[in-house]
Parts: sequence; structure tokens; C-alpha cells
Amino acid sequence: MTAVRQWAWLTVTHLQQLLLPALLHPGSPLRHDASMMLLVPANPLQPRRPDDHFAPEAHAARAAGIDVAAIDHDALTREEPHRAIAAVPADDAAVYHWWMLCSDQYAAFDDAIAARGVTLRTSGDDYRRAHELPSWNHQLAPVTPTST
Repeated sequence: MTAVRQWAWLTVTHLQQLLLPALLHPGSPLRHDASMMLLVPANPLQPRRPDDHFAPEAHAARAAGIDVAAIDHDALTREEPHRAIAAVPADDAAVYHWWMLCSDQYAAFDDAIAARGVTLRTSGDDYRRAHELPSWNHQLAPVTPTST
């Protein structure tokens, strides 16, 4: 089994069996606050449903009592973040799990969703720092191959 396949398996398994219960348990050090929402891409043909690739995580989150909202990923990539989040209710905090975005698209998404009263656990600035090589390469240079 490749590392990627192992990670995909671990993602669903840990979400269902370990991570979600730990996040919900009142005494857990992983629990940040009582209110959290999972954001996943919508199915392009059935926009109220999660994309099939993310359906297991959405199901596990709902089973653990976490709200789930579907995001129109295509609208985000067309730079229409307010349209993309039309189905997202106002809430306190959200975690996104979806297809990769450019840093500028994510920043626009972060701004649009903040206007709804939702705080993403990963801010636009944090996303840019983690997503773009120049932002993190210097910190990992001692343990990674040389980049040009």
C-alpha cells in the first residue's frame, strides 16, 4: 500500500474513530470550542450533497454531531466566493477539507466566510504560508532536498 493510499485510509478511519470523538469530548486537549463545522466540496450535480470523494468524512462528522456544509468549489475557482458559500450557515468556527485552492482564492474565501460570522481554523495568511514554497522552505531546508 502506498503512503498516499495509507493516508487516505487513515483520514477516514481516524476521522470516524479517533479525531471526531476526541474533538467532541469535553475534556479533550484537541477540543478548541464547542461549535465547529466541517466544510466540504459540494457534488457538482447535486449541490446540496457532499462531493462523493468527501462523503465518508461528511457522514462521520454528522454521526459525531458536527455540522457539515457543502461549498461550491467551482465558484471559488471562478473567484465567486460569496456564491460558493451560499449554503453555509453562520457559525463560530469551521474546518475545510476539500480540493486545493490557490492562495488568493483561499484568502477571498476566508474573507467572504468571515463576513458570515464564520472563522476558519486556517486563516488566509496561514494557508499561504503553508501552501507556497517560499513561505515555508527556509524552515524545512535542513531536512529537504535543495529547491530552486
